[in-house]
Amino acid sequence: MRYKKKLTLPSFITDKQSQELFQILNDYSSGSQEILEKIFKFLIRIRSPKKLSFIIQLFKNNFVHFQVIQTSLNELEKILKTKTINHVKNQIIKQLSNYQKRIENVFTRLEKYLKPSLKILTISNSKTIYDLLVLIHNKGYNPKIYVLLSLPGGEGKILYKKLKENRIESFLVHDEKIHQIIDEIDLVFVGADKIVEDKFFINKVKTKKLLLLARKRKKLSFLFALKEKIINETELQVDLQEKLKLKRMRNDEFLFERIKINLVNEIFIA
Repeated sequence: MRYKKKLTLPSFITDKQSQELFQILNDYSSGSQEILEKIFKFLIRIRSPKKLSFIIQLFKNNFVHFQVIQTSLNELEKILKTKTINHVKNQIIKQLSNYQKRIENVFTRLEKYLKPSLKILTISNSKTIYDLLVLIHNKGYNPKIYVLLSLPGGEGKILYKKLKENRIESFLVHDEKIHQIIDEIDLVFVGADKIVEDKFFINKVKTKKLLLLARKRKKLSFLFALKEKIINETELQVDLQEKLKLKRMRNDEFLFERIKINLVNEIFIA
């Protein structure tokens, strides 16, 4: 579930912690990896095992749709049951430091497709893709990034702003303009909230439309995701329609869709 109202929390949660919790729990625009980093930075400041256990469970209950969050928190929960809180914090530090190395490994495998001033089209607000685009830029390729607005959530606007803040040449493209922009780009990048074996992946709505168009116009399309997002069909714990339906503050619009894995030309797993 996602919390629409301010939570009534136990007395051992301070007012300041409650406010920060509420902001994270009601983050409807960040990607799963970005939310996970916010969670990690919150958890690492907790000193009480009881409080830490409670908050981990709270995050797990809230972000049931995000596989990378579930996997990481399950690991922390397992450590907390058998070891000290310092072991949990060491694991958080390890995960945060390893993440950038994983992005650099993806870049190394991707580099054969890159060229100076290449044009990349993407959708939504994937932190994995954002960090990869920043690395491509920092390596001197000077890419031009086209970001779909990605309605109904409009998360593309957030990614666009982050890229501009890094002085990466970027353009925000309204979803209905996709047919006009597709012929100008070189590569299509998409992320995934879940990858179900070798069959399909789940991502924001309009991803399928983008990939079908890229295939029709003979544009290479790549899928980028963390290994924690790979699951098997038996791990889908609730009805698929419920998993694809993310309750939001304002409405219950479908924000996710299922896409066949063979719609992308190559998969890069970090």
